[in-house]
Amino acid sequence: MAKFCGNCGAKLDEQAKVCGNCGTPVEKLSTAEKPSNMEKTSKEYLKPAENQSKRKKSKRIPVLCGCLVVLICAGIALMQILPSATGYKKLLKKVMKAYEEYDIDTLVDNSSDMFYYADADFADTYFEGSVGRSLDAFEAAVGHSYQMRYVVSDDYELAERKKSEMLDAIASSYPEFDVGIIENVRMLEVTVTAENDEESTEQVIEVALTKEEGKWKLLYLVQVG
Repeated sequence: MAKFCGNCGAKLDEQAKVCGNCGTPVEKLSTAEKPSNMEKTSKEYLKPAENQSKRKKSKRIPVLCGCLVVLICAGIALMQILPSATGYKKLLKKVMKAYEEYDIDTLVDNSSDMFYYADADFADTYFEGSVGRSLDAFEAAVGHSYQMRYVVSDDYELAERKKSEMLDAIASSYPEFDVGIIENVRMLEVTVTAENDEESTEQVIEVALTKEEGKWKLLYLVQVG
């Protein structure tokens, strides 16, 4: 009956005292006692493979947690940015830029649908007068060469009582205009500063924005202080 090395599994001569392959002293093993490749694989390789798989899984957990935290933070940041990027604040930025540059066309293009039911060119005349008087006051105080900056000093949604009063006044002045399309009215007080190297002056501008059929529009812009 053939004999095999108990250490490396090499076939041995009948009279061998040591294994010619690895040098291990010979033990009497039958063919049935020879460790099979399947047994060796299951005993020597399966457990390390399982351990390696567990290590890989344990490494993935912190990575997945880190990705989740990043996604949550990005979502929160996006929620904070979107309202200012797509809502009434975006319109306010456009309005104030047009105000500074005396861009009447932009103001008219972004104005309430109410103006479509007024006399022809009424919107142009209104914004030319309102913005022109404000810029004239700046120039009278600090000259023609100045830098302008602004900050929103108050920002609130018009109360229902005040909103009803405003809508009633609009309906009275423009009966053909459907005030029902106005979903919301936002009031903003904007402190505008004009300054040159030596002097500066301030004005408070009241800006009324209306949300009409899901889109924010300019109702009026007027100097109040």
